[in-house]
Amino acid sequence: DAVPVGRSGGIVQNADGYQVAIAEDALPREAKITITTLSQADLDVPPLPEGVGYTYGGAFDLDTSDAPMRIPAQLAIPTDLPVGSKVISGRRPPNWPKT
Repeated sequence: DAVPVGRSGGIVQNADGYQVAIAEDALPREAKITITTLSQADLDVPPLPEGVGYTYGGAFDLDTSDAPMRIPAQLAIPTDLPVGSKVISGRRPPNWPKT
């Protein structure tokens, strides 16, 4: 569900426990924010090979209703990875087709 977040900031959490924390003054206006959990199959890219040390941990789509963030958000993404695991993240280019 979309959660309205204004200039005072806020935290949005989905049913799977994915969270985004938006700082005060990060958004120029009130925006409806959603964080949607994605499965590995939703990514529409070949999986990285586990045999060389890659394990899928999680993915999400963050929708800010086209409101640009002026301050980076903080993310909390639940995974089954062991504590202390090295985590590599990536970002889908803006023109990448959504599945």
